[in-house]
Amino acid sequence: MTERTCAVEDCGRKHEARGWCNAHYKRWRKTGSVGPAEVAHQKPTRATTPITCSIADCTGKARGHGLCSKHYQRARNHGDATATRRRSGEHHHGWRGRSVTYVGAHARIRRSRGLATAHPCAHCPKSAEHWAYDHEDPNELTGIVGGREARYSADPAHYIPLCVTCHHRFDH
Repeated sequence: MTERTCAVEDCGRKHEARGWCNAHYKRWRKTGSVGPAEVAHQKPTRATTPITCSIADCTGKARGHGLCSKHYQRARNHGDATATRRRSGEHHHGWRGRSVTYVGAHARIRRSRGLATAHPCAHCPKSAEHWAYDHEDPNELTGIVGGREARYSADPAHYIPLCVTCHHRFDH
């Protein structure tokens, strides 16, 4: 039985993983390329220029598979090293459309319009504290919140920013 050797041309070392010797396998894990047959037998010094990520315009230091940590994680999580953000709204796998809960509806508002505190109150000069349902959605939803029935909308456009005082007056 013949012993398998490294698949890199002119290497001749014993096969270890993926068809390569241990040195070429480690080089591939670190840089994304097996490189030439010659293998350096010295540890890199601080003066050695680090290999950068193989993604265009990324200056991160390459680690596994020629990618920096950020792009490597994106590749593992999304199957694409260049994926930039998670799917949200109608594109998210958990989208529930009109069957959203009261809490889910308020989370939609914060995602689409930000925190209410970043807006002035719609009824007075104070800063807003809450997103308040305007009670004008023809497709109004109801749910139990804190043991009481609450009316709300699945559409973030039917909410206005209000301070605490104006919110209490508006709802009562």
